[in-house]
Amino acid sequence: MEIRNLLPSDWGFVKSIYEKGIATGNATFPSWEEWDSSYLGSCRIVAGENGNVSGGQH
Repeated sequence: MEIRNLLPSDWGFVKSIYEKGIATGNATFPSWEEWDSSYLGSCRIVAGENGNVSGGQH
């Protein structure tokens, strides 16, 4: 497992995770611009393996 800073190129993986929450009715999904402007850039990390993101925190 690798823990690293979130990159804009990770957004597709993050979007997929959000979409799974939306499917349950327990989450909503912002655009990258809305999400990016809502959170501090220094507090973003992702966890993953083999180049795939499996989770994150903001």
